[in-house]
Amino acid sequence: MENHINIVNDDPLKEIIPAIAITPNLDNSPESISDYIIKLSKYPIKTLVVRNKLLSPEEFISLFKNIHAEIKNLMSIDLYANCSEDTFGEIKDLADGIHLTSDRLMSLNKKKYNKTYGASCHNIEEILTANKLLFDYCFLGPVKKNIYKKKFIGWNKFNEMSLLSDIRVYALGGLTLNDLPDAIDNNADGIASISTFTN
Repeated sequence: MENHINIVNDDPLKEIIPAIAITPNLDNSPESISDYIIKLSKYPIKTLVVRNKLLSPEEFISLFKNIHAEIKNLMSIDLYANCSEDTFGEIKDLADGIHLTSDRLMSLNKKKYNKTYGASCHNIEEILTANKLLFDYCFLGPVKKNIYKKKFIGWNKFNEMSLLSDIRVYALGGLTLNDLPDAIDNNADGIASISTFTN
């Protein structure tokens, strides 16, 4: 890719925010990727999940490689790929982890790679499956009503379900950094968000 961007972190000692960023459906273009990384660089976070459900596996692999090429020299951040294990095999040497949809989680019998594994969970069965497969973390939600999901579980249900998890749990769905105190109070390890990190 061309037009490599330059980011100056004005406060490298900022405390890490307990949050995971999720990419919006980025265009696989230098401009789209650069614009997103500039916005993301404002936040001291440790993990980015690359996600675009509109792309074919081949297109997703290309997107992931391009994001990796841009971001790794600019930010100290772990990159996880939201994709199938088959697709992940093509980028496993670049990725720090893999994130599975709930459908992929429920069809998995055994982890294939020695990488960080995460999954999106929406009910108790999925949480227990992530426990059984020794995943490292899960997203649980949606906690609040948002533009992507009409149904939501709320904080009380989130708290009840998260107590059943043996792994790290990140609250997901309609949340911003202002929701972090509520997330922590309800047994979350942090939040996961798309829109929070696009402004």
